[in-house]
Amino acid sequence: MTYVSSSSFILIELLDVPVTVYGLLFSISAFGTLIGSLIAAKLNSRIGSVSTVWYGTLVLVVGGISIAVFPWLGVDSIIIIVGPMFLFALGNGIVMPTAMSLAIMPFPKMAGSAAAWVGCCQAPLGALCGYIVRTQVLFL
Repeated sequence: MTYVSSSSFILIELLDVPVTVYGLLFSISAFGTLIGSLIAAKLNSRIGSVSTVWYGTLVLVVGGISIAVFPWLGVDSIIIIVGPMFLFALGNGIVMPTAMSLAIMPFPKMAGSAAAWVGCCQAPLGALCGYIVRTQVLFL
């Protein structure tokens, strides 16, 4: 959510990426989510849901740390933002569908409500993180 709300500002305004190229760069993260979801389907059948979430979380952590560390070190190129975001999106594609199925599993008669509750918790947190990133970037 933070990347969705902040990437256009960071890439277009701060790194001078042309608007036409931004769409292509943004699609790389969407592709990561797609590939992650396909990997999740394979991993779930081979190693189970809980292990799949752990492996996906590992990929998320590597991508997330990379997204945080490189700019902190003063490295601010397009590839340093898009590459780690691809990893993060890949991990997210692995974790999210599997975690959602685990979250609603205990509530088979209320699966829709359980899924809505998970989404309801995610949206405000994502919006808050996007706001924090946007305000911090403006102070740089």
